[in-house]
Amino acid sequence: MERVILATLRWDVAAVTPQDFIPHFLPPVGERKDGETDTEEFSSTLRRHSDTLVAMCVCDYRFLGAPPSLVAAAALNSALRGLGNKGPGHLGHMSATLAELCQTDLVSA
Repeated sequence: MERVILATLRWDVAAVTPQDFIPHFLPPVGERKDGETDTEEFSSTLRRHSDTLVAMCVCDYRFLGAPPSLVAAAALNSALRGLGNKGPGHLGHMSATLAELCQTDLVSA
């Protein structure tokens, strides 16, 4: 019965969300320039922070028109910068990796 109602209203409950992109973005972002990878603890913390930021975006109507991949990348980038325990070169590398994954241009602030 619920499926009939959802189909009638044309509600797509299987829509892609920013949370769907975060697991795909984490492995490439965790790779460093020197070829090593981040620790499991850092990746877990990064994932938690990213999920929290994405959940906060859901509460703001200005994010409705943004592609879910862009919201996920922005949340991941903000989480990286918020954790702040990496050098600026590493953050720049991670930001460039996210921009490449989202196929966007990186604009310097």
